[in-house]
Amino acid sequence: MQPYLQNASARNRRTIPDLVRRYTNVPIQVCNPEPVRDPLVSVIVSTFNHEAYITQCLDGILAQSTRFPIEILIGEDDSDDRTRETCRRYLEKHPDRISLILNDRRNNIKIDGKPSGRFNFICLLAAARGKYIAICEGDDYWVDVRQIEKLTQALERDTNCALAFTNARMESDSGIAGGPELKRRFCRDLSRQDLALGARVPTRASLFRNVFKHSVIPDNFLAIANADTYIFSFLGKFGGGRFVANIEPPVYRIHGAGIWSGRTSVERRLTGIRTLRAIGELHAESEYAGIIRGRLLYESLGFALIELGHFRFGPMLAHAREAATMVRSRPLSVLQLSKYLAIRFLRRS
Repeated sequence: MQPYLQNASARNRRTIPDLVRRYTNVPIQVCNPEPVRDPLVSVIVSTFNHEAYITQCLDGILAQSTRFPIEILIGEDDSDDRTRETCRRYLEKHPDRISLILNDRRNNIKIDGKPSGRFNFICLLAAARGKYIAICEGDDYWVDVRQIEKLTQALERDTNCALAFTNARMESDSGIAGGPELKRRFCRDLSRQDLALGARVPTRASLFRNVFKHSVIPDNFLAIANADTYIFSFLGKFGGGRFVANIEPPVYRIHGAGIWSGRTSVERRLTGIRTLRAIGELHAESEYAGIIRGRLLYESLGFALIELGHFRFGPMLAHAREAATMVRSRPLSVLQLSKYLAIRFLRRS
């Protein structure tokens, strides 16, 4: 784990509000903390240097047509541009719907040695009062005015599901439309095992049960870049996922300043391995622990071959060492790899 995140491990478990208190160096400012009485849904918007995008993001949320109250929680992470001023204007215009959290960069948590939006995100999770939570980051936007209504209906009908989601589409910074975020074979319902294994779910196209206010979560959540994958894996402890097809896809904006889209392919693969390792620690005592180790071995071997094909020997050796360490310390991981491969085959058939 990162040295700048002391005690961030799977052994230390805290609630999200406890994590906020632990990592607060400078008090945050909460403007209009409870804009809506008894909201059914909390929409959380994490934003930093999104001056060019935040208006479209907030307009798409405010346009939602629902038969129940929703609260909009904006976490502004001390931007260098005029994002904060735009958020303040929206708060002044919609005080009956918006709460604004003004953060300070001195609270920032570094991940992989880089500033992140993690502290801002956990502040928003801690503030969410709704039965359900939706996420729309400040550079993404929703298109279907009934997206929240339809996803909420799916969860209200099926209490065994912890998550409802649809597909999203990608769009370049210049507005050029791209393809869908999920391939067709992934547009299906998900089991608890699927979620635990780290199934891909478009964050901006999801709605999930608010299980985080009182649940304890490992500190290592603060040390991995893929917060959404970790969150969805955690939700696998509470239920499966329901795919909802009849929603116009929300938009995932691809631009160089994006935290994920700005990473190289090598960085993404290394980040994926760290995330899988953390997920394995999260489910270490569950029935999915072995299969997760099998996936970690599969991904490590696969990434090693990819890097070898590109003659990138440093990353190749890192992945090969990961795989070798697993086999040496847990010989049964080879059998668990076989189980994971069987699951992948059945998914595709």
